[in-house]
Amino acid sequence: MALGGKGGVKPAEVALWAGEKLEQTRQPRFVQARRCPKTSQPPMKKIESVAEMIAVAAEFRAQGKRVALVPTMGALHGGQEAMIRAAVGKADVVVVSIFLNPLQFGPNELVERYPRSPEADLALCETSGAQIVFAPPVEVMFPRGHASFVSEEGTSKPLCGASRPGHFRGVTTVMAKLFNIM
Repeated sequence: MALGGKGGVKPAEVALWAGEKLEQTRQPRFVQARRCPKTSQPPMKKIESVAEMIAVAAEFRAQGKRVALVPTMGALHGGQEAMIRAAVGKADVVVVSIFLNPLQFGPNELVERYPRSPEADLALCETSGAQIVFAPPVEVMFPRGHASFVSEEGTSKPLCGASRPGHFRGVTTVMAKLFNIM
């Protein structure tokens, strides 16, 4: 069984990403949301502005803090929770991006059909230890007249690049933007 629907992440892969040792059975292990121990950290903050996210990330880096980004499209599940928790263990500040990227969807794929659960996503991020959720609207990430894209033309070919034209261009474009914002 794969997490995240058809062709998604297998639970064994999630455990590997989270740095856990796999049991011999390789049975799926679904992670229940748990509250992190209370610390002196302020409550999780939600940011929707690119300018504010750039300023906040720059301030953390100026303080010598390691900032981790966990990019998502929302509708979070146990695999993404495991990645957030792994990031918490390796960085001083964890930012989870929740951005439903319309550029990743092909002509026969409807972005409107992608599941959305904003309140549950925020709750999972907070209980997993994220300090910031960066959730910009589409018009902030791709303003009217946006015309710059990142093209990838090799790695995607043996994957689903041929059957999903434009998908990898959408992924690489938004990832480049997110990395530059952080």
